[in-house]
This record gives sequence, C-alpha cells and structure tokens, in this order.
Amino acid sequence: MLLQMSRLVLTRKTGEEVVVHDYGGVITTIKITKVDGNQVRLAFDASEEVYIDRKEIFEQKKSKDS
Repeated sequence: MLLQMSRLVLTRKTGEEVVVHDYGGVITTIKITKVDGNQVRLAFDASEEVYIDRKEIFEQKKSKDS
C-alpha cells in the first residue's frame, strides 16, 4: 500500500514559520531562523512523541530496523 503524501513549496523569510498539522492538531512548527547563502537554518518544535531527523539519519535508522 502506497502512502499518499502532501507537498507544499513556499518562500519564507527569516523568522517566519510553517505549521505541519493533521485533523487532531499541530504536529510540528518549523521556523526559519537563519539564511546564509545557500544554507537555511530551521528550528522544529514538536512534542516528544514526534521524531525529527535529517533524511540520512532517518534512512540509517530505517535500514537498521530492516
């Protein structure tokens, strides 16, 4: 079974936020804290039940569980 995913492409400025949520409420808030050339610093606020990883770390954990 394939999971259907959402995609939203935005332009944000430093200090602006994006909210990720479902019908039950907010899952995480992502804030742009710094933009320096081609790097963007992001701050994620979520409950302790939500796991937040860089993609390469997520892939490593996923392959260890297989």
